[in-house]
This record gives sequence, structure tokens and C-alpha cells, in this order.
Amino acid sequence: MNKTDQKTISVSAEELLSMRAFYEQEYIATKSKLNHLANMLEKLGGVKVDKEEIMTNLPSSVQAPVASPKAKKSSESDVQRRKRKKKRGPKPTWSKFILDRLKAADRPMTYNELFRDAMVLKNKAPEEFPATKASVLNSAFRLRTVSNKIDTIGEEGKKEKFIVLTKWMDEQGKLVSPYNHKLDELKHLKEKSDKAE
Repeated sequence: MNKTDQKTISVSAEELLSMRAFYEQEYIATKSKLNHLANMLEKLGGVKVDKEEIMTNLPSSVQAPVASPKAKKSSESDVQRRKRKKKRGPKPTWSKFILDRLKAADRPMTYNELFRDAMVLKNKAPEEFPATKASVLNSAFRLRTVSNKIDTIGEEGKKEKFIVLTKWMDEQGKLVSPYNHKLDELKHLKEKSDKAE
């Protein structure tokens, strides 16, 4: 491959933070799943679990206990019940939150507004702000790049971006009425408050 064929992908600091938060969440979820699998294998017996690979506090050998039919039935139903309850973490919650906030506001919103609403509406303590911010950024990143349900609009030379629903946009990626007027009003108000400061 020629050097000219290679493409450079540039990401903003916000997107980088969002991507990092996504991989951190995936790492934690995977680690949690491995611990759960190790616990279930220990309960069910019959399989040796490598304690260094999965858990440090697991016994060196796991032997299959002789279980009564009743105990075996309850173990099987426990496994089935767990399979039905399979959860994917907090992602859908935050994605739904972002979409609901945009629909309720019925206008473009800034990331800072979403962070503030998340803290207030989800009753988060001040020390939970970094994790909340990362979760919101992560979900916004997925909604934008994977689901294509939201997009961001920025102004040249300005750092702040406005989040919009993609259904508020036309095929060219421009906001349709009345959302384009609402965005203009928001920008005007922002300029006024910036000058007042």
C-alpha cells in the first residue's frame, strides 16, 4: 500500500473521551461477565477453572459435587433464569435519556445542557459528574456513529457543538424549519451571555 492511500482520521478531544469511556465500559462489563462465568462454573462443578486467568480467589481444583435431582433442577432453572435476564449495562438508559431530552426540549441542545440535566434528573451526587459525563458522551457517540439518530452542529472557530435529532435535518444535513430558527436563537442568546460575562 502506498503512503498516499492511507487515510488519517482526526478525532476531537470530546470524541476521544467518548471512545475511551466506551472501551472502559466494555472492559468492565467483560471482566464482570468472566467473574460471573467463573462463579457459575464453581457452583455447577465438573470443570477446572484457571484461577489466574479468571479469578484469584477460586479454589485450585473444582470437583463435581454429587447433586440430588432437586438441586440439579434448581441449578438448571437458575441458569435459565439468568439467561432470560441478560443485561447489557447502562447504555440503553443513557441513549434513551438523550433522545427523550431532545424530544422534550424540541430544540438543539449543548453537551453541557445534557450533562446538567443528567445530574439533576438522575439525582447524581457532584462526585458522580465525571462518570455521568463519560456515560452521556459514550451514548451520544453511539447514537451518532452507530444508530444515526443524532448529529452535532458546530460553528467554525467555536468549540461548542449543538446536538440535534437527525429527523430534524434534510438530505443535505441542514436543519429544517423551525429547528434552524431555534438554533439561530440559541446562538444569539449564547453570544449575548458571553458578552455579558
